[in-house]
Amino acid sequence: MGDLTVINEELVDVLLSVLRSGDEPKKLRAQAVISLGPVLEHADTDGFEEPDDVPITEQTFHRIQESLRRLYLDADVPKEVRRRILEASVRAPENWHQDAIRAAYSGGDEDWKLTAVFWMRWVRGFDDKILEALEDENEEIHYQAVCAAGNWEIDSAWSHVAALLTSKEIDKSCCWPPSTP
Repeated sequence: MGDLTVINEELVDVLLSVLRSGDEPKKLRAQAVISLGPVLEHADTDGFEEPDDVPITEQTFHRIQESLRRLYLDADVPKEVRRRILEASVRAPENWHQDAIRAAYSGGDEDWKLTAVFWMRWVRGFDDKILEALEDENEEIHYQAVCAAGNWEIDSAWSHVAALLTSKEIDKSCCWPPSTP
């Protein structure tokens, strides 16, 4: 799912329907929302000047964004689904993501912190938190912090990243291919 060769308006409607349905298993709902990430990123990156280059309309793009924002703010939506909503939606960053990332990072829940550091790879303005996360003992959080530091080319993270690259104690094969938290 989420492959741009198969995504279209009808599939977006089905995915949003699954995502909104409290009767569907949370794993299915989470997969449905993650499947929307690539098309959001593609549309955000390419824009809508050449409609044939984007598999969805601008109206559908905004409908997806608004649906994801509303569902994220709904505390009745399961945690796993809400985490995946942000993981997909940050592919086309919006103003509300800044506050969501701050709350997730500082909320005291390891899963949310992991997801927040993943989001920091997509949303600017978190260099201090990325540097802090480089010191986290949780390997997954640390990995996402390294990716975010590299993405934003944070100069003050370079010595940490360089030490990882030259370390003989770190199994570098464990981290490829990268995955979402």
